[in-house]
This record gives sequence, C-alpha cells and structure tokens, in this order.
Amino acid sequence: AISFVLPLVLVRVFTRVEFGLYKQLFLVFFTAFPILQFGMAQSLYYFLPRNEDRRDGVVLHTFSFLLIMGMVAVFIINLLKAQIGAYFNSVEIVGHLPALSAFTFFMLGSVSLEILLIADERTKEATVVVILSDLIKTLLVILAILLTGSLRMVIYASVLYALFRFVMTIYYLCSHFHIWRARFDMDLLRSQLAYVVPFGLAGVLFAVQDRLDQYFVGYLFNQEMFAIYAVASFQIPIVYILSASVSNIMLPRMAEYQKEGNKEGILQLWCEGTAKMALVFFPLAAYLFVMGREFIVTLFTDRYLESVPIFLIYLILVARASVVGSIILRAYARTTFMLLLNVGSLLTSIALIYLGYRLFGLVGPMVAKVTVALLATLVMLVKIRGLLDVSFARVLPWVRLLKILGVAVASAMVIIVLRGIDAMNPATRLVFSFGIYLSLYSFLIFRLNLLEAYEKRALLAYVAKTRKTFVNLLNFGRKES
Repeated sequence: AISFVLPLVLVRVFTRVEFGLYKQLFLVFFTAFPILQFGMAQSLYYFLPRNEDRRDGVVLHTFSFLLIMGMVAVFIINLLKAQIGAYFNSVEIVGHLPALSAFTFFMLGSVSLEILLIADERTKEATVVVILSDLIKTLLVILAILLTGSLRMVIYASVLYALFRFVMTIYYLCSHFHIWRARFDMDLLRSQLAYVVPFGLAGVLFAVQDRLDQYFVGYLFNQEMFAIYAVASFQIPIVYILSASVSNIMLPRMAEYQKEGNKEGILQLWCEGTAKMALVFFPLAAYLFVMGREFIVTLFTDRYLESVPIFLIYLILVARASVVGSIILRAYARTTFMLLLNVGSLLTSIALIYLGYRLFGLVGPMVAKVTVALLATLVMLVKIRGLLDVSFARVLPWVRLLKILGVAVASAMVIIVLRGIDAMNPATRLVFSFGIYLSLYSFLIFRLNLLEAYEKRALLAYVAKTRKTFVNLLNFGRKES
C-alpha cells in the first residue's frame, strides 16, 4: 500500500511521454512475472498442507523452478528487446530492458517469500514483510526520482529493491527449511508439475488476457495516450491488498475443508469473504464514480483529465473484485477448467477489444475488458454451483450484496451536491465529501443490520480506540501549549 505514492510522485516529475514509457516497461514485467511463475509459487498453498513430511522437497522444487524461470526471463527479454521496442514504436525502451530483466530475475526468486510465511501460518510476519518491502521500494524509487529525475535511475532503484527481497528469501529458506540438504523427489515433482501445468497455462492466458487492452493501446497509440490509459487503469491499493489478503487466508482453510469433504464449510467461508469485500469495494466504486474527476485531478494532476471517462468504466472492476471465484477452483484443483475459461476469455477479449476500439476509440478497450471480466465471473459462479452442489440462489449471499450495493449507491447520491461547490478545490472537495460519505454509509449499514455481530463489535472497538488516540493527542497538545 505504501508504494501507492510512487505513481503520484512520478506523474509530477515525468512528462506524459516519460510516464508512458515507464508504464510500458513495467507492463512487460507484469506480463512476464505471472507467466514465468507458471503457478508454481501458488502451488505451495496446495502441497505444503498435504506433504508435512516432505516440506523441504516441495520448497526445493518450487525455488529451483523459479530460479530457472528467472534466468529464462533474463535471456528472453534481452533477446527480444529490439522487437519490444518496435512493438511500442520506442527506441528509448530498448536501453532499459536489460535492467528490467535483472529486476524480473530477483522478483521471481523472491515471489514465494510471503506465500511460505502464510502457508506456515505466520501471518504477522508476512504482514511485516509486505510492509517492509513496500517501504523500501518506495523510499528507493522516490529518492532516485527526486535526486536525478531519471527513468534509468528509477529502474536501477527497483533492481536494488528486488535484490533485497531476494536476499530475504534466501535467509528465510536457510533458517526455516533444509532445502540445501533435500534431494529432488521425482514422484513429488511430477505431482507438483501435474498440478501446476494446467494452472500455469491458465495463468499464462490470464496474464495475457488481463493486459491485452494495454498492449492494444500501446501498439495503436503513442506513449502520451498510453499514459492516459494507464492512469485510468490505476490499481487502487486497498482493492489488491484486501482481495489478496482474504484470498490468501481463505485458500488454505478451503483446501482443508475440501480434503474433509465439507462443502457447507467452503460455502459459508466463501460467502463471508465475498460479503466482507463487498462492504469495502461496493462503496468505494460508488463513491469514486461520483467523485472520479476530483480523484484523478488530485492524485495525477489535471494533465490527466482525459483519463476520467475510462476510469469510471474501470470502477466496475473494483466492485466485481468482491467475487474471487478462483479461490474455490484452486481449492478443488480445477485447473483444467481455469485453463479453458482463460482460453475463452482471451479469444473473446481479442474480438471485443478490437470492436471497442473501432466504436469508442481509447475508451473501447476498457469497455471490452469489463465485459469479459463480468462474463468470466458468471461462468465461474455456474461452475462453483456445481462443485458445491447448491442452488444458484445460495452460491452467493445475493440479498446481502444487493443491500450493500443499495446503501453504497444511496450514500453516493447524497454527495453529488458537493460537486457544485465551486469554492472548494478538487482535493478539498474530495476529502470533505469522503468524510460525509463514509459517515452516512457507516450509519446506514449499522441501521440496516448489514454487519454481523462480531463485525459490529470489531468496528466499534476500532472506533473507540481511534477516538481515544485522538483525544489523547488533543490533551497532549493542550499541555504543551
């Protein structure tokens, strides 16, 4: 979440062309990174709980695989750097690709760190690692950009951060596992590969399909227009953090329930997790739909006003993030289904993105992306219904989700009036309206009993703690004066 500030700093230092080049570079990384993992890191969630006596072997296979794929990344990126430059119609990007390949190598070598901590039920340590990693990355990159204003130094700072993560991973492996003494277990390795091959192919297709719209924009438009589209596709940190956290917590428990044949336990856990995410994502999407202009101008300056219409469409994906159907599919190891689903999504995306571009220009690829995501979610829900042997009415907490959506939209309608207050600048209007929106939304979900009893107690305890801290600060300030 701390790295949230990076693009906000970069857009204020770089021109739109430079920022577009930066986003294209990391588009290459964020495509190669999940593809080359091939699902091997995520397979730790599945294999570690089921192979307590062969944990060192599972980790040895995984780490070795990721190191090999890191070397593959270095080779391929450097081999194809001229072709990548030609695709994006950019000579400048070619000179940065060798450093980007080193960054990719170290990131692949360290991707399993948080997964191992979570699989070992060391959630506090995993949280510390995530925060520390983000903090170091942010400080290094901001320092590089403020001191030099150079994109090259930003890439070098990123490589240094990735190297730090790699060293931390080596330390954890040495201190908690015995992989240096472990031997390759060919039966276990075949089991891992049999699990990850369909999953990995599905991941390859998803990585391509998920960023196909950006590659399309990068090919057809210049770097300035790519920067506008990239800002509109800005990943709001809380969406990724909450979605990943809930998924990482639920997946091991679902795997245990699946092993026990406890379908009702999986359904209950799934519905609770979905509702919890909806309590955050639905109001976030509704609020930003009303205050999208202020949000973009405040965070990215008025140079990116053209991003607003695309961003408003993108917000549908924020609400849709509440439903993470892939968790259940992973728990049941339905990797072949995920592969077929991603093949269908990729083919549909190709057709719809081209059609969207012809009809709507720069907005079109985002319309296509949202459409494909919604269709894929519907297909996953149908599959989940069959796996859990429940009616479609029970596959999600529909009534609760509709009530949350209604409260979120109703609260957003109230703050529309604030947009007409010309006396406020966009940043002030954004902060002021958010305070009103959050208060109204919180009041309504309490009054309408949209929170479980334990959720109410946790929220009230947090509010009381925050109030006490605020009062203590006020009292301290009075004593000092």
